[in-house]
Amino acid sequence: MGRWCNRQHLIQEAYPIALKGAALEAFEGSYSAEEIGQKIDKMTIIQDALQQIVTFDPNQN
Repeated sequence: MGRWCNRQHLIQEAYPIALKGAALEAFEGSYSAEEIGQKIDKMTIIQDALQQIVTFDPNQN
């Protein structure tokens, strides 16, 4: 359980940084990170990220 909480905490801390990067990359700065953040479901993004970490297979290309 402790490892899960640590992963979730790290993802939650990385979320605003990733959102800023996404705003620049996906929309070439047309939208701010705050504007994009209002259009998406933060918890769904975090849950998807956690699921990808848990099911990651380094042997799969």
